[in-house]
Amino acid sequence: MLAALALLVSVPFSGLMAQESVNDAQAGAAVADSSVVHQYKVLDSTLIGRSIVDIVEANGGVTINQSSSVEHALAAHTGVTGKRKLSGYRIRIFFSNKQSARVESERVENEFREAFPSIPVYRTYPSPHFKVAVGDYRTRTDALKELDAIKVYFPDAYILKEREIHYPRLK
Repeated sequence: MLAALALLVSVPFSGLMAQESVNDAQAGAAVADSSVVHQYKVLDSTLIGRSIVDIVEANGGVTINQSSSVEHALAAHTGVTGKRKLSGYRIRIFFSNKQSARVESERVENEFREAFPSIPVYRTYPSPHFKVAVGDYRTRTDALKELDAIKVYFPDAYILKEREIHYPRLK
């Protein structure tokens, strides 16, 4: 699940500052009493598994003093976040239960890796079927963007909903 991030900026509701809050509201920000709320609906997956404290200290020259218990709790949280999975979509390029399915699935996997080296490949064997699915897509629309290119090599490819995919990198 993607959580919406919000940035709150306190704005006194008088004179020139009131006009700025109206301009912010017209630009897409919500105005609630004396605060302007900017919502960001996309979570940058490049930050998953990284400590925001380390990022701020490295990039901004800011020193953050905190107790060691906070550091341990933050380290435990960031360690778990990188291993989380979410519901999403993949593209199935092979599905068979023939006697030659194992060899065919390996061939399909290798062909795909050669044609699309940047897209992850997942070959599974839930008995008695061999399956090859590719990609980690947050939305069906993201999967559709690559489906046509994949269908050139694998004409029977189709999109399927998966309960668990890895966090895809934002492009």
